[in-house]
Amino acid sequence: MTPDEILSALDEQQREVALAQGPVVVYAGAGSGKTRAITHRIAYRALAGTLRPEHTLALTFTARAAGEMRSRLRTLGVEGVQARTFHAAALRQLTYFWPKHTRTELPRLSPSKARHLSVALRRNGLRDAPAVLQDVASEIEWAKVNQVSHDDYILRAKDRTVRSDLGADVIQQLYADYDEIKTNDGAMDFEDVLLLAKALLEEAPALLNELRAQYRSFVVDEYQDISAIQQQLLDIWIGDGDDICAVGDINQTIYSFAGADPKFFMDFPKKYPQALLLRLSTNYRSTPEIVHLANQINKRSGSALELHAVRPKGSAVQYQECADEEEEASGVADRIKVLTASGVALDQMAVLYRTNAQSAALESSLARAGIPFAVRNGEGFFHHPKVREALRLLRAANRSAGEGEVPDRVREVLEVLGWRHENPPDALGAGRDEWEMLNALYRMSGNFDDFDALIQELEDRSQHSHAPLRNAVTLASLHSVKGMEWAHVFLVGANEGLIPISLAKDPAQIEEERRLFYVGITRAKESLTISWGNRSRQSSRFLREIGIGGEIKSASTASLALCKSCGKPLKNGVERKRARCSECPLDVNEELFEALRAWRYDRAKIADVPAFVIFTDATLEAIAALRPKNNQELLTISGIGARKLEDYGVEVLAIVALNGAS
Repeated sequence: MTPDEILSALDEQQREVALAQGPVVVYAGAGSGKTRAITHRIAYRALAGTLRPEHTLALTFTARAAGEMRSRLRTLGVEGVQARTFHAAALRQLTYFWPKHTRTELPRLSPSKARHLSVALRRNGLRDAPAVLQDVASEIEWAKVNQVSHDDYILRAKDRTVRSDLGADVIQQLYADYDEIKTNDGAMDFEDVLLLAKALLEEAPALLNELRAQYRSFVVDEYQDISAIQQQLLDIWIGDGDDICAVGDINQTIYSFAGADPKFFMDFPKKYPQALLLRLSTNYRSTPEIVHLANQINKRSGSALELHAVRPKGSAVQYQECADEEEEASGVADRIKVLTASGVALDQMAVLYRTNAQSAALESSLARAGIPFAVRNGEGFFHHPKVREALRLLRAANRSAGEGEVPDRVREVLEVLGWRHENPPDALGAGRDEWEMLNALYRMSGNFDDFDALIQELEDRSQHSHAPLRNAVTLASLHSVKGMEWAHVFLVGANEGLIPISLAKDPAQIEEERRLFYVGITRAKESLTISWGNRSRQSSRFLREIGIGGEIKSASTASLALCKSCGKPLKNGVERKRARCSECPLDVNEELFEALRAWRYDRAKIADVPAFVIFTDATLEAIAALRPKNNQELLTISGIGARKLEDYGVEVLAIVALNGAS
């Protein structure tokens, strides 16, 4: 290819990126073709003779992105560019320079902190449970990328949200012990790779000069995600040079908990006053309707980068308020079946959520509908070790004689595992994820009067879950999907308390939640459905700010579900479905209740689904007590939303009319 052919494949903004000389900073919006712009810039300069591929280092944050960059460059006829992650580049340098300088063997790279951290935990009399390991490892990673020493950890931890419920003094001791155990074992972790590379190059000027002679041109993708140690290492590599192109999107900064700091990207023009500032604002991924929503969400954060859509007009963004998570999940499954019937491939659809615990209802609904799914970057809900342990204990509890309400018995079992309903972990992390998963089981139990029925449902849901398949709907958390895209996206759980997460307290944390929501929205190419389903039916403040889902209410003024007889707050799903507390029993018409159960049995048999999928016993009891006369009255019953009203409303009202006499 010729340089002119390279440029001809670019739009005007991308062409400016390719032609720019010297330091360049590119503010690249979602779906704007930044990888195309970066690779064509490298290819154009290589063919024009202003850059030598073998002297070029292109830095990314994932091995997948690095591989894609190398593949695109080969397609453009350019070979020899080193496209690597920061860690891969630093490890390559260490492997080459370390033996030459130290005359010793490079410590071996440990693939995980778990083994050495387990020893540290046991040394301090603590359990090395997976969630504890993950959360403490996250804290150590944050400390290392920010070069926080063992001694300074407590002081620095005061200024951030710690991802563990262990005290800062305990984590400080574990941090020190972990490093000692790891070093004595002749090992290093991934953060050590960056730290050792920095120390080695600072200590050995001759090696540094050799490195700088090798790399003279730099491209850094996703610059907004760079950490302090990565910025320092980059500064060492570049030295007095200024042939650097920094590309990023402040609106997609969602990893501050891991040490990412957008200030390095924002301060790039200060670091290089002569830098050319460019924008990529044309969105090629999404329809105008989706782009418009993304801009609305972003505008509230004061973002200066507005996306411009070029695709033809598509369908409107769909918003769905649901009675609960079960109805929300069933609605997603129904819509996926419609799309599949119209010829859409399963791998062109994704369901995105804020926390891993939200996948429980989704997995169950998709499995019952016979829809293959794959959980991205993680295990399915029913395969999570803590959930499997809880199911084992619940089965055991069901075999023994027990008394009390189902939620109370489940609560007793879950408390054996250390779960406390009234005491969720204050920290975002694996410990909080486990609490949410067990809490999902507890919430589920509120829909049952009979312990046997609960166990049967849990068994059924567990058996329906399956291994991920290639041609499958993707289930994924919002944090795991940056850089991904699907034709059709369902963004579920857009409730206040989930988006933004309830643990986000200060303005900076709230704004990061807004950016996370923006990332989810901009994954969709053709259609986007946003739904929420909780007892308050209060949508996210990010939606209410733009007039979707009702007025904004503070958590303190949000209404509670109250007993219609005595006015006390309702404590669980059974009480909310009946609209009565346990002390104010419903006046259930037994004849109507049995007629409804018989109808449900027939309906479930025809649909080949468990009976609870149609309606739970608690919902049938509420119908038999309230005896609704029309659709509006049916909709006042918890567990009945628009979808179930459409599917079963006429039949239920007919049964009530025939059997509902007092």
